[in-house]
Amino acid sequence: MIFKLIALPIIGVILIAGVRRARRLDRSILARGIWLLVWGSAAVLILYPEITTRVASWVGIGRGSDLVFYIAIIVLTAVVLSLLVWVDNLDERISKLVGQHAIEEYERTSRDATRRGHHPDV
Repeated sequence: MIFKLIALPIIGVILIAGVRRARRLDRSILARGIWLLVWGSAAVLILYPEITTRVASWVGIGRGSDLVFYIAIIVLTAVVLSLLVWVDNLDERISKLVGQHAIEEYERTSRDATRRGHHPDV
């Protein structure tokens, strides 16, 4: 009972803050819906933990808490992998931009040096 009294208000604050942030950042309706679904489901499962026990026994897992733990591991692994791909793509984009900037800077300084009668260093 104490856990419910602590967790549910925290989830409420997270839900409200997340929806406000999504609105401020102009996130899609789908993104807002997923946010509401995840945290709303968490609130429902905290209020009615027997749901996880029933679902766990239906899929062949002994306890509801084990089911929640397994799902959390799978979801967190997927999130970490997608973040790694995102960071790798971002790294490639930054490298290309830095390379383009270096070439443009070299060409600019080379033109300026040629105009002044100096030959750029090779």
